[in-house]
Amino acid sequence: KIIEFNDDSQEERNATLREIQILKLVGGHPNIIDIVASFETPNYVFIVMELCPYGELFDYLTKVVRLSGIALLSRPSTMTSLVSMYLE
Repeated sequence: KIIEFNDDSQEERNATLREIQILKLVGGHPNIIDIVASFETPNYVFIVMELCPYGELFDYLTKVVRLSGIALLSRPSTMTSLVSMYLE
């Protein structure tokens, strides 16, 4: 993943770097994507993550869940099942 920063986005950059640190700390959990490495330049952060065969979770869910299924997402068991399917 590549994240680009504008010159005036120091707050956004700090928040992103903090999120990367947190994800590295919780790495190894079966329901959290592992960050293998991250690299910084003045304008970019490059993140190397474990392979997810279905791509981004959001993209996968928009393909699997129809608009009428939005009500189902409010039930934790449904969301857990969808995430489990995604991670398999």
